[in-house]
Amino acid sequence: MCGHFHTYLVTFLQNGTMLGSNSSLHTEFIQSKSHNKMKIKQVLLRLYHRLRLPWLGGLLIHPRRTLSEIAGSIEGVWLIPLILLSISAIGLVFSQGQIRQKAILAGEINYPPGFEYYTPEQQAQFLKAAQATSSPTFIYVIPGAGALTGVWLGWMVVSGILHLIMTLLGGRGTTTATLNLVAWSSLPFVLRDLVRIFYVRSTQSQIQASGISGLINPSESTWTIFLAAFLSAIDIYLIWQVGLLTIGFNQATRLSARKVILGVVLTILQVISFQALLGFLSAQISSLTVIRPFMF
Repeated sequence: MCGHFHTYLVTFLQNGTMLGSNSSLHTEFIQSKSHNKMKIKQVLLRLYHRLRLPWLGGLLIHPRRTLSEIAGSIEGVWLIPLILLSISAIGLVFSQGQIRQKAILAGEINYPPGFEYYTPEQQAQFLKAAQATSSPTFIYVIPGAGALTGVWLGWMVVSGILHLIMTLLGGRGTTTATLNLVAWSSLPFVLRDLVRIFYVRSTQSQIQASGISGLINPSESTWTIFLAAFLSAIDIYLIWQVGLLTIGFNQATRLSARKVILGVVLTILQVISFQALLGFLSAQISSLTVIRPFMF
């Protein structure tokens, strides 16, 4: 009887010790897991603020306060908006390229006016050129490179012109503040690209007249081509950008609202006029190609 009791007591004490040890290990495991979760949350929160993600919503909810923070930043914080602009631009090129590629596979070719009057050699040359430009290089690579160039070069050009005009008007803003404000104020164009992507994918067709260029007929005269290209850049997203730039540079330069609006409007007019001029020259070159068969 005593032997059985002794054995039972020893077993009970051993199990109790093991239970206590396991309970201690379990507690340490829970504490370690909770500590790791806190570390992950801290890293994500630090990354969230490091990437300036609160400014994305702040531009919609509290634009004045957000742009004041952007204007007061002493370091370059322009990378995130430019990356978003680049991604949306590439997404639009990809969506439009898919529509174009489907049209090519279906045998749809946009013949120039007067194609029926081309000689057989000229028609064969045109069809060969159309076939050459149907490769992925001309559908995706070149337009994609052009879109990225437009984002990054356009940002630098607008920033340079705007900084120069604001300085001439008496502003004392820094170059860093200008670069930051122009980048973050361009985010409405991300939304524009998303709307265009949705339109292209839902309708399976290309955008024929962007902006307010549909108000005129570009084939009426030569200069209407320039006017159509000019009006194609004017939309609600451009007006949104002008509003953000006005608020931001009012904070950065401490100029009067009238001078800031004047500087922003002059800059935007110069930029879209240059874009329209490029579109006009491109159309003129294309028209030379159209009338070329009648000259030989």
